[in-house]
Amino acid sequence: MAVDNGTVYLGRSKLYTDYVPDSMADKDNTKIISKETLPTILQQVWQTHYRNTNEITYLLNYYKGEQDILKRKKFVRPDIDNRVVFNHAMAITRDIVGYTFGKPVCYVQRKDSDKTNVKELTNLVEAEDKFTSDQELAEYASICGTAFRGIFADIHGVEDDVPFSIVTLDPRNTFVIYSSQIGNPPVLACTYYEVEPIGTNLGEYVYIFYTTDKIYKCKSCGGSLGIITDGSKIEEQDNPMGLIPIVEYRNNTWGMGDWEMAVNLLNAINLVGSDCVNDIEGVVNSILVGINLDLSESTQEKFKANNIISFPSMKENPSDLKYIYNQADATSLENLRSYLLNELSVIVGMPTANSESYSGGDTGDAVYLRNGYERLEVIARMKETFFKRSERNSLRLILKIMEIKNEPLNLTPKDITIKFSRSMTDNLISKASALSTLVSTKVLTPEDALTLVGLTTEPAEMAKKGKEYWEANTDVTEDKTTETDTKVSTKDAKLKQKVDR
Repeated sequence: MAVDNGTVYLGRSKLYTDYVPDSMADKDNTKIISKETLPTILQQVWQTHYRNTNEITYLLNYYKGEQDILKRKKFVRPDIDNRVVFNHAMAITRDIVGYTFGKPVCYVQRKDSDKTNVKELTNLVEAEDKFTSDQELAEYASICGTAFRGIFADIHGVEDDVPFSIVTLDPRNTFVIYSSQIGNPPVLACTYYEVEPIGTNLGEYVYIFYTTDKIYKCKSCGGSLGIITDGSKIEEQDNPMGLIPIVEYRNNTWGMGDWEMAVNLLNAINLVGSDCVNDIEGVVNSILVGINLDLSESTQEKFKANNIISFPSMKENPSDLKYIYNQADATSLENLRSYLLNELSVIVGMPTANSESYSGGDTGDAVYLRNGYERLEVIARMKETFFKRSERNSLRLILKIMEIKNEPLNLTPKDITIKFSRSMTDNLISKASALSTLVSTKVLTPEDALTLVGLTTEPAEMAKKGKEYWEANTDVTEDKTTETDTKVSTKDAKLKQKVDR
């Protein structure tokens, strides 16, 4: 049977503390984040963070193919022990991330007066390759349930034409601590790494903490990970941004990955597939039994080495040779495999993987609904909501850095709409027909009609562009139409004259 580590994965836990930065403290609050209190805060949250890290490490390895089936112990016929990994975890993450983030996340102005500034912002984030960073974040969130992005001002020596850097941080060594007060605002963020020891066997860890007021950096040499000793030297400096530059992107409310709730089901699929291969190999390597064969001792040893056994000869019974094997029922195995795959598709929100469901004469929306493709759109919309919440914090950081660098864009996050662009051109003919019917009723606006038919995720922008285009080209179109009609009318008149004559 497959190995089960006994852990139930319920998403990544948030970290909370009663300590707050000095700027958030009131006169009754004496728990202030400072150099002196940092070791205490870290000790309070480390157990939860360590548990999150262990789960994230397991899920990342599972995604890359190190799954439980590879560690199973087989006690019956251990010589036949195939361990096959059907990596549906990677396929689920690939399809969901590819569908949701297959095109860049766009910034759109809410007011026409901000169009130039938003375009400049778009150029800046494109120069920093934000699209790739978005996909990295989405992949981490899909696997681990959470991801972290850092927005930092360029430091001396690495400046370029964009004054900020967009960094995807490893969720195994990064965390954000939230206040236990109402609203749970973030109060402290940390990322850490290990320095390669030089001339000593003692490990050295560097911790960097950020609050809205301060930046702390400390090194812990020789101690356990997650423990800052009293003798550690903590450097302190002001935070010029007044914001925490690390933003957490949670996949959902519970910080749960897209397939971690189905890990046991994924293990069962691997077990069924592996045992099917074992079954085939068992038939190939089945034992040949010789009945009523009296063989010499040396011959018996040779037979055993080749999976052949014999029983003593009895003169009153005839001799015989038979293979011993018990092959599993192929139909039952196929039904079980199909059942597990269909249940997996329902749980994680993916289209069905059963090839039989694609048969038949259905087309268009019938196939789309029958095979479960609408579930993929539901998952994408849910991920959009949580991504946008964190993306606004990243926007706030970018705009603040531009202001500090004396290159303000004169924008605030509320001036910008975050748009996800997805290809929704399936069943295009039916959608176009429905759109034409809705617009011709003159009851709905073009934006509402585009939204109802599901032709685009940017109905307002598309309707606006179409209106501007047709207003700019109406005169040309009408002139061409009139000219064509005149030529046709003249030609018809001449033809009529010939006929009359």
